Amino acid sequence: MKKALGLVAVPVAIGGAVWAATRHPNVLSRLLTPPRMPVGHRPEDFGLEAETVEMQSAAGTKLHAWFVARPEPAPAVLVMHGWSGNSGFMLPIGRPLHDAGFHVMFLDGRSHGFSEYDPFTGMPKFAQDVETGLDWLENSPIVTSVALLGHSAGASAVLLAASRRPEVGAVVSVSAVADPRDMKWAILPKRWQQSYAEHMIRTAGFAHLDDHIPVYRIGAITAPIMLIHGARDFVVGIEHFENLTAARPDAETLLLPEAGHASLEGFMPAVTPVIGFLRRSLLAASSEA
Repeated sequence: MKKALGLVAVPVAIGGAVWAATRHPNVLSRLLTPPRMPVGHRPEDFGLEAETVEMQSAAGTKLHAWFVARPEPAPAVLVMHGWSGNSGFMLPIGRPLHDAGFHVMFLDGRSHGFSEYDPFTGMPKFAQDVETGLDWLENSPIVTSVALLGHSAGASAVLLAASRRPEVGAVVSVSAVADPRDMKWAILPKRWQQSYAEHMIRTAGFAHLDDHIPVYRIGAITAPIMLIHGARDFVVGIEHFENLTAARPDAETLLLPEAGHASLEGFMPAVTPVIGFLRRSLLAASSEA
């Protein structure tokens, strides 16, 4: 009897949380506030000399980034971390990208790393931050073109940003969420998931959920795309990779058998193919221009 009551109590409690969140913005704001993880690495830990860049987000809050420049005009790669991560997490890929001839920008999304707090942080806001970084790079006289590279929620954000910015030269997506309603941890009934997600989008200042979901936006991207995923990813399951690939069959794809989700180490074998993809894509864009 107690077990049966417990099984009933779980969805009732979840339903109560959903009800409270959809009616009280402060509750929703707390649900959308990521834990502020310490920035564990600095560029100098990898032998990189970086300029600290401060920008203003679309909401007016301060965004922090590190810009690792080449001595000559060159393409740039804007790197975006995932939810609850920060620029320090992504720094291991900086050395090979820089050595390959790219400027590299490591951006902290709002409420992450050294960037300021902003309520209702989420993937669409991450995409706005990516576009802010893109604007900065496009105004730099030493940047000849820009590619976007993101991990997890950052990957979803670069896909969304690129779908709105045709000047982007290439996109690399690592472990992107194709549709947040298909996350395995989403234990709510399907209709509750959709209602809750749509309410979060509206509260964060956006009109329609489908306008911000990567699997629906990826077809609008004009740049070459590389989709990477870990076969051992139990956070963002492989079906997200499959759905994005089906929606964009011309994308280059790479499934890493030993990679999970949160650890960047499992994705380091992809660095060489990524560099090859970026060189082909950005050089092709330069020759066409």
